[in-house]
Amino acid sequence: MTAHLDPDTVEVLKHLCRCTEYLSDRAASAEAAGAGDTLEQLQQMIEAVRDCEAEIRGDSTAASVKPHPDNFVCAECGSAEIECLDWVRVNDGLFIGGNDVLSGDDYWCSECESHESPVAAKDYCAAHGHRGMPCMVCGTR
Repeated sequence: MTAHLDPDTVEVLKHLCRCTEYLSDRAASAEAAGAGDTLEQLQQMIEAVRDCEAEIRGDSTAASVKPHPDNFVCAECGSAEIECLDWVRVNDGLFIGGNDVLSGDDYWCSECESHESPVAAKDYCAAHGHRGMPCMVCGTR
């Protein structure tokens, strides 16, 4: 099913797409120049613009987990969009229960495609620094 968007919204989406292209080009230049801080900031901006695009489109793949210090996040990229294996009945999809003892490779981050065990958002930020104000990982101001 395709959503019908009004002309103003379409123009906003076009502008956001141009912003994403511009920021992606700048990120590639920063990476080539070895400017790690600049690259990380540009990648955060790209992520924010893509989230805006997804929200405008009504895309259900947009981030649905609100930042909070007690959330678990990907140890690699800080995303809260991590998944783990659970027991589900095959024939009807009934959730049976979680696996209390998950090995490290039983987790999945859809953002960076990592199998790392998650860490607390507050611990991730303590190690890697906050992202934005309020922080996009732990939500603190």
